[in-house]
Amino acid sequence: MEGGVPLRSHPAVIASIVAAALAVAACAVVAIGYMLGWVGHAAPPTPAAIATPGQQLAGTAPDMGLLPGETVVTMPEPPKSAIPSPPKPTIPAPTGPCVNCGIVASIVVRGRYWDVDVRYDDGSAQTLRYPERPRLRAGERVHFEDGRLLPGAGR
Repeated sequence: MEGGVPLRSHPAVIASIVAAALAVAACAVVAIGYMLGWVGHAAPPTPAAIATPGQQLAGTAPDMGLLPGETVVTMPEPPKSAIPSPPKPTIPAPTGPCVNCGIVASIVVRGRYWDVDVRYDDGSAQTLRYPERPRLRAGERVHFEDGRLLPGAGR
């Protein structure tokens, strides 16, 4: 205690605590800004940038410091041929298997209707009902188009 004032309440102690708190807060803000990209990230130094200015060759390349004996090399453009390249062949789209094709499994009379059971190539089955005898036979290859069965393998 100096002159009756406790050490904690001395103006120099309070000023140093406030200065330290401000310094810690400023460092925290800068660190957060750096992590969030608000503060610019400098590129890591290259060996040419680390060299002393007397060792760098000035004016040899823009924005690039070169060491003695180093040069900037660019690749020449390949010569353009006067002969045009042949056109790429067009490949027709694959037709693939017929998704609506199948075989008539059976034709059965059910009262006033005819039920035609079809087994499709994908393994599914369907029964179609006709008001009169369809012009199909059991075992015949068919394809389903526009809500009806047509003879043949389809498109």
